[in-house]
Amino acid sequence: MSVEVETIAAEQARGVAEELLRIAKRGGTEADFRREAARLLEETGARAGLTIVPRDEFSVARGRVDSVYNRLVLEYKRPGAIRESNEGRSNRDVIQQVKGYILDVGKRERREAHRLAGVATDGFFFIFGRRVGEGWSVDEPAPVNPASTERFLRLLFSLSAGAALVPENLVEDFGPKTLRAQRAV
Repeated sequence: MSVEVETIAAEQARGVAEELLRIAKRGGTEADFRREAARLLEETGARAGLTIVPRDEFSVARGRVDSVYNRLVLEYKRPGAIRESNEGRSNRDVIQQVKGYILDVGKRERREAHRLAGVATDGFFFIFGRRVGEGWSVDEPAPVNPASTERFLRLLFSLSAGAALVPENLVEDFGPKTLRAQRAV
């Protein structure tokens, strides 16, 4: 990741953290939170000179991943759903869900799972996780603040670049319904 993008992540972290908390404090459904947070991330990426385009409701063997940003699996939860400790059942369920999604996305896109990362957020907390060897590294919930949001933005910016070379992505980029294909014909 370029120094410029790291600098932008650091500069944007406070504002993004404040906005995530504002969105979360309004409450609402997971879908409401996801819609507003995705818009915020897209705008933040644009300020960094990146095109942040998620694949939303991405189908995998274990269900539908909320958003996949190339190598970052992002699972949104209803504001207030994530607790301060991973000891509780709700957090354990979220963690298992993200782990399963990482494995499924890796398999579907023919990527090694340790090259992917997962984040769950409800706007109040982030839970960061990734595959390490045959096990997992899952952090305790980090309150949404400038430091945790900077970490999240660095992950988002660094793991959003590029796309897996698999048929689904090729069709999406070069398929018959794309402007590129229509101009070529």
